[in-house]
Order: sequence, then structure tokens, then C-alpha cells
Amino acid sequence: MLESVARQTGRRHKDLDGPEMPTELSYLWGWFQELGAQRSSNGWGPNPISYSEIRAWAALSGTLIHASEVRVIVALDAIYRIAVSESAEKRRQFLEQQRAASGR
Repeated sequence: MLESVARQTGRRHKDLDGPEMPTELSYLWGWFQELGAQRSSNGWGPNPISYSEIRAWAALSGTLIHASEVRVIVALDAIYRIAVSESAEKRRQFLEQQRAASGR
């Protein structure tokens, strides 16, 4: 919802800004973004990034990935999917309120 307001108004809400990412971990964020860009959806939201997808990505990209790094990517993915779900629920509630207010 806040992202939508920011796009429409050009003003970014302070709640959209989190802490700075430590430089030492930025490579993991990049890996997560690469993997996430190829994720599928099930009609209700994004599917999880599977271990087999991580393994295939690592093999195809020539990336050596440690088990602890896989755990971080899986954790980021879980947080991402929760955030998407919560955002969709807030949007659904907002739209319901709008319909109720307009009498439809």
C-alpha cells in the first residue's frame, strides 16, 4: 500500500526505508534477487524458491554457495513471501472498504 502511495505521489513514506544493508552481505541480496526474478507464482502469490532451483542456479552461474548462504536465501524468501501476502491482504481490505463506502 505504501509503495503504491509513493508511486502515485512521488513521496516515499519513512516506513518503506529499513536499515542499511551491510556491504559484506550485499552479494547475498544480489543472489536472492537473481533467484527471485525467475520464481513462479501459483495464482495466490509467489512460490518459494526451492533447494533444487538454488542448486540449478548455482551450477548454471558457476556460483559456489555454502549451506549457510542457502539458509539465508531461504530465510529472505520466507520473509519476502510473508510481506507479499500481508500487502495483498491490506490491498484486499482497502478495496473492500472502498466498495462498501461506494455502496456496491
